Amino acid sequence: MKVFYLVLLFVIIINSFPSKNEKSYRIKLIISLLAITLMESLRVGWGPDYYNYENSFISGNFLLDGKGEIGFRLLQSIMPSYRMLLVVAALWYSVGLYILFTDYVPTKYWRLAFILLFLAPTAILGNMTGLRTGIALVFLILAIRSLDNGRRLLFIVYIIAGSLFHFSLIVFMLLFFVPKGISRTKKSIVFVAFIILALLSAIVPQVWLQLVNELINYVDPFEKYSYYMEDFELSSGRRGLSYVLLFYLLYEVLLCLEKTDLTKSHYLLVRLSLLWFFLSFSPAIGLSARFYYYLDVIFICAMIIVLSHRKNSISRILIIAALLLYYGLQHYIFYHSSIFNEFWREYHSILE
Repeated sequence: MKVFYLVLLFVIIINSFPSKNEKSYRIKLIISLLAITLMESLRVGWGPDYYNYENSFISGNFLLDGKGEIGFRLLQSIMPSYRMLLVVAALWYSVGLYILFTDYVPTKYWRLAFILLFLAPTAILGNMTGLRTGIALVFLILAIRSLDNGRRLLFIVYIIAGSLFHFSLIVFMLLFFVPKGISRTKKSIVFVAFIILALLSAIVPQVWLQLVNELINYVDPFEKYSYYMEDFELSSGRRGLSYVLLFYLLYEVLLCLEKTDLTKSHYLLVRLSLLWFFLSFSPAIGLSARFYYYLDVIFICAMIIVLSHRKNSISRILIIAALLLYYGLQHYIFYHSSIFNEFWREYHSILE
């Protein structure tokens, strides 16, 4: 894991150098993404899915059972080696981050965005080990940009293409039907609804969990992911702190949605972050862990947009502190989980 933090330090240092123009900003971004790409491409046995995907590649099946999305199986079939598959997946993920940063994140906040991405357990580490999800995420980014540009047919194409690598992406087809505006009354209803949701999941977590698991078992279009949550379950104190931070960030998001100076693209991403809040206030829903792989990256981008539109310096400091505390807490829990101890502690590369 030392390599992971060294890459983070390298990215922070690179993004600390002053930039004279837009070109120099983009060069720094490319260098930062290249460091992440190399870390992902050169790894050996690092991450819980590494050997599953390797065995899948060697056998010619998906996870040894012949099942899986056709897009990923096709990608496997044309790759000359498993190492090349890792390289292509890492490059594709970096392309997605490049588009997201250059299109939606103000340049002066790139350093903060990288810090948050490294702190979020699912953003870089999760999408790195889950090759299919990392590939699908880039299609989601492309789809959001297409929807932002009014190219609704292309949006559908990207969502379908991404679902050929991980079927869970098909859920985001619902973005096609999201209305453009949200009234003050609706924002109040949203805030109250999230309070009720948080109370339900905090006060009666076992009942809530059983109810959701029964629902998932009934429809069952996806696998259950409740085992993801076992190592990330918060104690009452940590959960309480998380909720305080989340309610404050939700307040800032809803406040930002009232602004008239938001561009269409910024409004779309900020509004999409409400889905992240819904899952975050429902820690008993095991399936939510799967969607953080997509939404943590989108949410971090959305919160930086919110941050960039706050003119009050105290509010900006509070937003940054809340984000660092929230993701720092998640990273601490991840760091002390059995999943971390088993799969992430020692980094090995093909250069050794």
